[in-house]
Amino acid sequence: MNKTLAISLLLQDAAASARAKPIILTVLPAMLGALFILENPIFNGLAISLIFCILVSTILTRCGDSGVVLRHLV
Repeated sequence: MNKTLAISLLLQDAAASARAKPIILTVLPAMLGALFILENPIFNGLAISLIFCILVSTILTRCGDSGVVLRHLV
């Protein structure tokens, strides 16, 4: 049983690392694009909320991917 659990955890970690690159390649341009509108006083609030939401959603996505962060906390 422990061997099956270990193999399952290895496969989950491999899947999570395979998904990391596309997630990061999507998040970085969106955040960098939002940085350019930080200087505009009209769209400043929009840029701040956009950057924060992208950051939080990325963290939650990575935590939910394979429970890596949650598994290490327990």
